[in-house]
Amino acid sequence: MKSGWRIALALFGLVVLAGEALPEIPPYLPERRPVPVREKGYWIRPDQVRLTTVDGGPLVPSEFVEIRSLNDRQWRFSGVVNADTPDDEGLDVASYQPGFDDSGWDHIAVPLNWYVQYPQAYQSPNEFAGRYFKGCYRRTLVLTAGDLAGRRAILHFGVIGYEARLFVNGEEAGGHHGDFVPWDVDITPWVRPGENTLAIRVVSDFGVSPAVRTYGSQWARNDIKAGLWQEAELRLEPEVRVGRVLISPDLSEGGIGVEAQIFNHTAEGLDCRPAAVVSSALRDSREPVCSSVEFPAMTAVPGESLLRGFVKLNDPVRWTPDDPHLYYLSIYLRGADGKVLCARSERFGFREFKAKGKNFYLNGERIYLFGENLPVMAFGGRGQTREEEESRMAKDICGYKSLGYNILRTAHMPALPMFYDLADELGMLVYDEWGWAFTTVIEEKEFARRNDQELTEWVYRDHNHPSVVMWSGGNEVTHSTSPAVKRQLDRQVDLIHGLDRQKRPAGSFSASASQGAFGTAKLNTDFVDLHDYLGMAGHPWTRWNSSFDNHYRRLARTYAKNEQELAMPYIIWECVGFSWGWHRNEAFKLNDIYDYAWYVKKEDISNWGEHYGIGLAGTLGLDTALKKGVCAGEAPYGRRILGLIRQNLDIQGFAPWFSNPGLAEATIWNQPVYCGLRNEAYLPPRHLFWGRAYTRTLFVVNSTNSDLEGLRGELSLAREDGTVETLTEIPVPDVKAWSQHLGKVDFRLPELPAAEHGQLRVTLWAGDRQISRNFHEIFAQSAEVMARPIAAPRTTAVLDCGPNNDVEATAAVLRSMGVTPRIVDGLEGPFVDFDLLVVPAIPRDQRSPVDEGALLERVRQGGRLLILEQGAGVAPVLSGYRVVPPGNTFVDLVIPEHPVFRSLNQECFDTWEDEERGYAVQFVLSPFSLNAVAVRGPLLARPGVGMAVMEAKYGEGRIFASQLDAVRLWGKDSVATTYLANVVNYMAGRGPLYDNVQPLVEVSDRGQVADSVRLTPIDLRPYANRDFADESDKGGPEGWTGQGSENDFRMMPHGRVYVGKIVFDVIDPATNNGKGALILRGAERPKFPAAICGIKIGGKFKRFFFLHGYAWGTGGEAGRYRFHYEDGQSADCPLVEGRNIGDWWNCRDMPEAWIGITGVNGLGQDVGVFVAEWTNPHPEKKIVSMDFVSAGCGDGGINFNNTPACVPFLVAMTGEAD
Repeated sequence: MKSGWRIALALFGLVVLAGEALPEIPPYLPERRPVPVREKGYWIRPDQVRLTTVDGGPLVPSEFVEIRSLNDRQWRFSGVVNADTPDDEGLDVASYQPGFDDSGWDHIAVPLNWYVQYPQAYQSPNEFAGRYFKGCYRRTLVLTAGDLAGRRAILHFGVIGYEARLFVNGEEAGGHHGDFVPWDVDITPWVRPGENTLAIRVVSDFGVSPAVRTYGSQWARNDIKAGLWQEAELRLEPEVRVGRVLISPDLSEGGIGVEAQIFNHTAEGLDCRPAAVVSSALRDSREPVCSSVEFPAMTAVPGESLLRGFVKLNDPVRWTPDDPHLYYLSIYLRGADGKVLCARSERFGFREFKAKGKNFYLNGERIYLFGENLPVMAFGGRGQTREEEESRMAKDICGYKSLGYNILRTAHMPALPMFYDLADELGMLVYDEWGWAFTTVIEEKEFARRNDQELTEWVYRDHNHPSVVMWSGGNEVTHSTSPAVKRQLDRQVDLIHGLDRQKRPAGSFSASASQGAFGTAKLNTDFVDLHDYLGMAGHPWTRWNSSFDNHYRRLARTYAKNEQELAMPYIIWECVGFSWGWHRNEAFKLNDIYDYAWYVKKEDISNWGEHYGIGLAGTLGLDTALKKGVCAGEAPYGRRILGLIRQNLDIQGFAPWFSNPGLAEATIWNQPVYCGLRNEAYLPPRHLFWGRAYTRTLFVVNSTNSDLEGLRGELSLAREDGTVETLTEIPVPDVKAWSQHLGKVDFRLPELPAAEHGQLRVTLWAGDRQISRNFHEIFAQSAEVMARPIAAPRTTAVLDCGPNNDVEATAAVLRSMGVTPRIVDGLEGPFVDFDLLVVPAIPRDQRSPVDEGALLERVRQGGRLLILEQGAGVAPVLSGYRVVPPGNTFVDLVIPEHPVFRSLNQECFDTWEDEERGYAVQFVLSPFSLNAVAVRGPLLARPGVGMAVMEAKYGEGRIFASQLDAVRLWGKDSVATTYLANVVNYMAGRGPLYDNVQPLVEVSDRGQVADSVRLTPIDLRPYANRDFADESDKGGPEGWTGQGSENDFRMMPHGRVYVGKIVFDVIDPATNNGKGALILRGAERPKFPAAICGIKIGGKFKRFFFLHGYAWGTGGEAGRYRFHYEDGQSADCPLVEGRNIGDWWNCRDMPEAWIGITGVNGLGQDVGVFVAEWTNPHPEKKIVSMDFVSAGCGDGGINFNNTPACVPFLVAMTGEAD
């Protein structure tokens, strides 16, 4: 920082500088919830169950089964073989035989994902041409005659990924498939006393299309595991044994339904008397036995029999997250002589979980789901011991529970069995997810065959865990393009319903509510589940409510009988984000435009999975992203977005994607009673003025089953010096269970002289018990900042750019700071008489006509030019630069040491007191150049870096352009006001200018230049088929894309419209039978016309300019314009999404198109149409007509069946004569 202007800042009275560290005010967080520490031995293990039979005899069920672990390094392994086919190709089939010499093979541990020992397929995938990876395991199993006397030898594998064939002593004993499910195989017919050889041939792959199976997360190759990566053991069991047991608690009847397999491996039927004992799983239980019952006698036929019965329990303790009481059901069979033949113990909890109407109920009481996502692929198969895995899982579960979470989703596949045991014991609910994730192209018959078996095994495996309360059929499965996928998703839910004796709610897949991404068809589901990373991706966080409302309305049209209100629970199970795409660079230098520009170039290749830091410049800022990491966004955006979710009573549960059991701020949004402050647009207080009075809304959300009585609230101010001052006491009425209170709160900030950061803290008590707290980070400034006069200001003129420009608002700002501007004509001047020329702030849809040449000449001679916020279009004076949407709540400071940011820091440029959207900037200057001072960075899936502030040397003078919403928010937002005062002081004052500024970077006009004399708008009125407005949701005519009155383009200007130098005639539907645009069909609107043909042209043209766009993009070809010449020939202008035609919901310049007309629709969404040009290859030929052809037309070489086509539209077109 240069000492000259440091002194100037001190004279101005503001000495806290941008970028300097400010005192940290600790977050005002609720205490973590205590999680009881269970001492070792608190629970009775299955092998420690001791009972008394109905006859009074002792019973130890575990004594009937001898278990021998096969988890060791005695396994030999062939190594991984790559091949084109899943058969024995590449393997030595002799290795299946007992006499094979495997001494040259490697030892491999079990359990272990074989890619841990052989990582080449992970690290160098391009080296492998084949689609399949195979290997063979071998080991010796020693058995005695006593081991086999009257017993069965059963191998149990937790998982063999993916497909296994087992050979015992050279003979094939069975096969199995499934990456996530267990396999029990009876090898008794093939074993003998002495040494026995086991050989297991295993085949896996990383994804074959069309798919015949599920793969789990599939984020990366190393998420797919192969081989014996879960536990293996030998079980020696009696000839008559109890197999699978399914338990279904029935609270109304006070007992449990029981269904058990009985296997009889003898040749004759066996008369037996089944009985059961229910005992506590707590070692120190006061009621160790809850029930002992004898079932009717039965005959166990050779093979399999089924035992069904009901066990009445004596005063059972219900399993809840706060009291996770567990029991054992022990089933045993007695022969005719009374001797116990076999026994088995199964642990369970006495609880019910149901979806009724739009809510969830645990044990008959309504429950709100405070969830998180557990990436379970991180556990298992990595070479850790069982104790190490268990310790990691328990630590995570306890961490989440201490933060107030009550449910975890096993994203995106079933977890290790030990996870469910721990969840049962620790009282954590589980949203159990099947492994169908992302796969959207399937070979249906084979997929169904395999998937049905594997899904059945999964449901049976997890059935008795009380923690498992919901099922998910998968994750983010696109069904819009495949009827086969839709059929199989629906079949899965039917299958789960048939398998689950407890009738827990089953969801089609996690993200079933994200219709725009995965499909709009009605699914077979018990609840709907939204994935939406708005805030980090797509749109600013303040758009959350309008976006959710749009999602809800679409779902209601699909699922609700009245198309208004859903009659099933609605949950949001992925949101916020900020937990992937780590890209660190501690060496990144702020205030270095070249360092910043290097990352802007990376924006072209940044994507959802790898943002290169720049992908977070629109939410965290590049410096924070590179130095603190992506997780820096979890706390601030979690508080914002999850706070909005908590205030929406249509939502019954949520889960951010943080996967962070240590995030202390989660205690805020997981409070059962949630309170805070907001305005009418649901935005928290942000940038205030000392000494002013304010009114905000206090909200209290009661997500409990109890009415809240005797309430009182308090609003206090926490300051940087550590002091906390009470601002007001807040009377709060009683709040009913599952309801929300909204009330006005009046408060006044103290009168303080200097800018300062602080916290507004809200505390809520019920009597003397504190039940909720929240905090809102604010910046406050003295209102005197608006009236601090500039000493000896420069002679200043505000340019009068036309009657629609708000010249007076800009002039008033200048006058308040002691600058007396003259108003001069923007086209006529005079300009030479003034040191500072100001282009005033103007409304969104206006332009600033000025004499650009004369203004630049004055700057070149040493004058200064200040351009304040402009509406969309060509930037005044800055030839080649365009003013474009979208805006954002966040602006990234590229040069934070610049004097215009004095007394401010990066935190200040995040969510301003814009009453509707909290935007700090509405439009930005594009493209980015080395003149950037601050930028609107991109959000994930919404690229584009635009300049919010720029400064350039030009000759002997300076140009400073600011798009920050400072004039409009002058006196309303303390940061905007302070910033604008700084700008005026900087440009109109006599202090030195910032040195490190680049000369003006000139950019190309990108085809926006045309000779207006040669332009001829084409008359589209006879061909228009849709209005710009849609009233279908109000009972009126359907228009635009048929998405309702809040999501149309009714703000489209009509008549003669200029976009840059290009003139268009936009149809007024009121004069054209309600038709204004030409809109064609696509996957989402199949009933629209496939093409509109015969559009009359009738002339010779060199170029055409199109004002057009599309809805529901897919990244492919949008259609084409086909021109027919007089000689019978034709030429096509292909329309390619993201290249020369854009998504009307994603306003950005493209390689061959630029933003034309923009607006804000009823959802608060920035929308726009785009200008593209096409050069006629035969300007010498007369064009007779044009066809507008959609990708769904089946014409022009476009294959509609491969991808879901977008819905293209044409608003206007203009030809340029040669």
